[in-house]
Amino acid sequence: MKTQRAFAKLIRCISVFGMLCVLVAAFLVSCTPWKTPEPVHEPPLNYVDENSRQYYDPVPAGDNLTPEQADALADFSIRLVQALSDQEGNLTVSPLSLAYALGMIENGASEETLAQLEEVLGLSAEDLREIYAAFPQSDNISVANALWVRDDCPVDPQFLEDSRTFYEAEVFNAPFDDQAIHQINAWANEQTDGMIPSVLHQFPENAVMILLDAIAFSAKWITPYDPAFTTDGTFVAASGEEQTAHYMRSTEYAYIETECATGFIKSYEGGDYEFVALLPNEGYDPRGVITAMSGTELRNVLTHTEYIPVHTVMPRFSNEMQLDLTDPLQNMGADAAFSEQEGFDRMLSTDCESSQPLNLDSITQNTFIEVDEYGTRAAAVTVEILCGSAAIDDYREVTLNRPFAYMIVEA
Repeated sequence: MKTQRAFAKLIRCISVFGMLCVLVAAFLVSCTPWKTPEPVHEPPLNYVDENSRQYYDPVPAGDNLTPEQADALADFSIRLVQALSDQEGNLTVSPLSLAYALGMIENGASEETLAQLEEVLGLSAEDLREIYAAFPQSDNISVANALWVRDDCPVDPQFLEDSRTFYEAEVFNAPFDDQAIHQINAWANEQTDGMIPSVLHQFPENAVMILLDAIAFSAKWITPYDPAFTTDGTFVAASGEEQTAHYMRSTEYAYIETECATGFIKSYEGGDYEFVALLPNEGYDPRGVITAMSGTELRNVLTHTEYIPVHTVMPRFSNEMQLDLTDPLQNMGADAAFSEQEGFDRMLSTDCESSQPLNLDSITQNTFIEVDEYGTRAAAVTVEILCGSAAIDDYREVTLNRPFAYMIVEA
């Protein structure tokens, strides 16, 4: 279902005493009428030879991340939102998916290209491997990676082994034709449970390799909203336009207050994940609520809440979009990856017919999020294309009837 559009980002934070994983943080800046999605009639193609699933060993189990790693990943998320400041209106972006995708190409990067990627991420290739190993996949969330390699370009064995071992990546060799595009889209559709059915429409000239990371989240509220109490109301968009929204009502018991926002936490079934909403104070916008904090400050906000009833009003909403992250990444300092140099010389074997050095041609990301009376669904797919060259007296109120920020976090 499509409804009020959201400005979202997926980030991940992990505390020293246990994991604190921020899966989704979002800004709702404009509402549109709730719509029912068009059904996907075409069944997905059986895109994989089952033998390919035997190519990798399970990723090694990891312990909780260090505070430095958690802060670095949160900082990367915030800097990515800042780099997307030219995007107007609603925005949905997944820094976590992007980080994993960049981690895969770091396995084949060297010299200046590798150094710049590590500087942009604030994390070494080894740090990202540890983050992936510690990721708590469950019935609520899953992560998948894949590589499509043009059939006339053999992959360097070490790069292939690293991709399979550290990121559990499936690897496919195929001619880069319409059938391969169908296969890639079928993979994205399956890995996101149909939330993102298509990510690629054509191959750029001289395309040699496609790397994909997919994240899918789906969870029900531990206490669902009662649809009988969902009513129409006015949402004041960032432009000042008054829009009709469908408001859900509840009482929660975790209140958040910072210098620039107030908010609340609502839990999902199983107790593993929580929804966090932040309403900006006067003088702030949703983007500023997030970007005004460091990674450490963001994690502290999410772990220091006041136990008190919070009377909440929130619109149901959804958003989907595709972002071109090529320019933002270059502006963040990763320009060497996009230049025609030997920055990815550890990806392909010397037998590859492509005589040109590999470079990143583009990085795009498709995202989807939906929040209603029953729970939340969210997904992101990052695509990298490489070419040759809370009736109590003391209570709080949070009414989300204007632009606000929100997150999905690991409890």
